[in-house]
Amino acid sequence: MKKENLSKRVAMSLFGVIICAISVGIFKIAALGVDPFQSFMAGLDAVVPIKFGTLYVITNAVLLLFALVFDRITDPSIAVRIICLITGVVIICFGSAFYMTADLGVSTYDAIALIICNTWKKGKFQYVRIITDIVCVILGVILFLLWEEKSRRSRR
Repeated sequence: MKKENLSKRVAMSLFGVIICAISVGIFKIAALGVDPFQSFMAGLDAVVPIKFGTLYVITNAVLLLFALVFDRITDPSIAVRIICLITGVVIICFGSAFYMTADLGVSTYDAIALIICNTWKKGKFQYVRIITDIVCVILGVILFLLWEEKSRRSRR
């Protein structure tokens, strides 16, 4: 592999990740949902008393061993939320295209399903990935509800 080709691929991958991060921020503004891993991270963030960026790095490091928080805009109208959702989908498609075209591997979260399927031979990827997404959403909701309950009790 030529050095210039690798440099181009690394730049494309970095650009793709940045574009995807921007779209996740836009999804948060839309307040109509995020992908399953971000749902899990939001729930974990609500429960673990450290900064989100540090938590995100630690969580991904743990996932890697196994294989910035944007403030929400206060009560955007449904029209603004839908526009943000559509914009986020379009932007994440472009970011994903750059990231995937660079072909430098997968994220730590994506690696979990691949390891379960390819290394452990425990099912088809499409089903394992759906299960990992469902687990992340459920954990995110549970952690958020626990945080809400804790906040409610501390206000009393």
